Amino acid sequence: MRMKKMIKLLGAAVLLTMGAISAFAASANKDEELMKARSVLLWIGGTRVGDLMVGADAKLQFQFVDRTLSARIYAAPNNFPDDIVWNASYIDKAARAKCNLVILGYRAMNRWNFDPGKLTVNGEPLPANRIYTSLLSKETGNLAPDTQDAIAFGVPRSQSRGGSEIVFGYEGYSVKLTIPER
Repeated sequence: MRMKKMIKLLGAAVLLTMGAISAFAASANKDEELMKARSVLLWIGGTRVGDLMVGADAKLQFQFVDRTLSARIYAAPNNFPDDIVWNASYIDKAARAKCNLVILGYRAMNRWNFDPGKLTVNGEPLPANRIYTSLLSKETGNLAPDTQDAIAFGVPRSQSRGGSEIVFGYEGYSVKLTIPER
């Protein structure tokens, strides 16, 4: 009799564990979809060959962080990359400035000179006062290959409402992001 109870108890524990793992995986997939819908990739230099980018100097990943994504980051931080979680802390600073938060992850593929002053939003230079990350602690200037870092900056809400498009640029290269409708 005791053995049957033990087997039932173990079976219930296994089912609960499997259910928890499934729920976690579903949550992680939803979070990944939220990020992808709010993200664009900009290659600096190089040539596209099919799905490959050959000879690029750098890649810039622009991650738009609205309240929907921010809430998910704070609810399940383990589902997100560390640089996203760390820089999402600027969401309140962006809100006080009537801006939406953008996290720029950049990586030098070859030797590359990164100057945040060359970033543009909708064709306009990004003002230094809208860069929330202290650049003193960030890799800028002449970067060695495989150097990567991230900075956070704000885009005025008037330019980044749901359904609108934002054009992010760097030195003549640009990419367009359509802001999701919540």
